[in-house]
Parts: sequence; C-alpha cells; structure tokens
Amino acid sequence: EMIFSPSDSNHNLLFINGGCLSYDDKELDINSKHCMVGDPKQMFQMHRVEDIEDMKKYLNTNPKGGEALK
Repeated sequence: EMIFSPSDSNHNLLFINGGCLSYDDKELDINSKHCMVGDPKQMFQMHRVEDIEDMKKYLNTNPKGGEALK
C-alpha cells in the first residue's frame, strides 16, 4: 500500500548504481536496492540550497531543525 504518490508534494526516487537509493532510519543504513515506487524508504524530499540564505531558510522551516542534514 502506498502512503503517498511520488508525484505528490516533493517525494522523489533517486537512481544510483543500477538501483534506487534506500534509507532505513531505524538501522541508519543507506544503500542501493531494486526500485520500488511504493517503498517509503526510497522516497526523498529534494531541497535546492544555493547559498547561505537558502540554508538559513531551510533550517528555519525544517521541523527537525536541520537534523536531516547531519
């Protein structure tokens, strides 16, 4: 069951090394796996940061306070 559509908001698959980037936040594991459109571990939000001001805006609006960037 898909919890969201890849076309909704800002959820993207990232293709890398013949598969899709997959991140398991419980195991803190990142790797490339077979692409599965409905897998939330393979859906990423993309943010364009061009300069320091963009970074400040992102950190102010990120609910984790930039924790995702560490």
